[in-house]
Amino acid sequence: LKRCLGIDYEIDYENSIITMNQYDHVVKMLRAFNMEDCKAESHPMPRNVTLSEATVPTDPDEIDKYKKQFNMERALGYFNWIAGGTRPDICLALKHLSRFAKAYGPEHIAAAKHLMRYLKGTARKCLIYRAGMEPRMQVFTDASHAGCPDTGRSITGVVIKFAGCTIFWLCLYQKIVSHSSCESELMALDKGATTGRFVRWLLEAMGAKRSKPTNIFVDNQGTIDIAVNPVQAGRNKHVHARYFYVRDLVKNGEYVIVHL
Repeated sequence: LKRCLGIDYEIDYENSIITMNQYDHVVKMLRAFNMEDCKAESHPMPRNVTLSEATVPTDPDEIDKYKKQFNMERALGYFNWIAGGTRPDICLALKHLSRFAKAYGPEHIAAAKHLMRYLKGTARKCLIYRAGMEPRMQVFTDASHAGCPDTGRSITGVVIKFAGCTIFWLCLYQKIVSHSSCESELMALDKGATTGRFVRWLLEAMGAKRSKPTNIFVDNQGTIDIAVNPVQAGRNKHVHARYFYVRDLVKNGEYVIVHL
């Protein structure tokens, strides 16, 4: 067992497997918040709970009271390091919580502690890298339509795999409000396609051979139709031209969009 930048990794040369986790960092976080003996949870976010600015106290004294009870900025620092290292499964929960670093109420504290309990139950969850699979890149994109209840903005999720192993992931709020789930999925597809080009260039610089085309997996059939068909109905006129860039990439044979 070895460690690099706070990440524990183990190399099994006989079976050609590398596993990476941040167990010690999770334990350190739980100890810092006196939650070593907390009950574990099975899901990163509490069910049927929507974090909103509407539940943030307006009285400065009350905000200070909750800040003394729970250090949200410190918790987000731990979450961010863990999510960026080996745990893409907590990125969505982190994205929701990150909006409340400066002002928060009891619901936001409960959600942060819920995520800590989830991490306790999955502390040894790891990324696994295996040799022997075909060296092809795959891109997965998805969107949570109107995921922010205060601004109406959707949340983009992208996961990129190479040879079956997860090598890149991101979760971010979209810059504009989409009119439909199809449109928000198209924005996520654009982010996945452009990010995928960067990752492919990086892989090639490291010696990987180019394999065309790359599959992008999307779960919205309407989005796929828009992305591969240059002739569209008038209802799509409002969509910004940049989100149709993926059509050129598909036409040039760089990507194939697959329904998943």
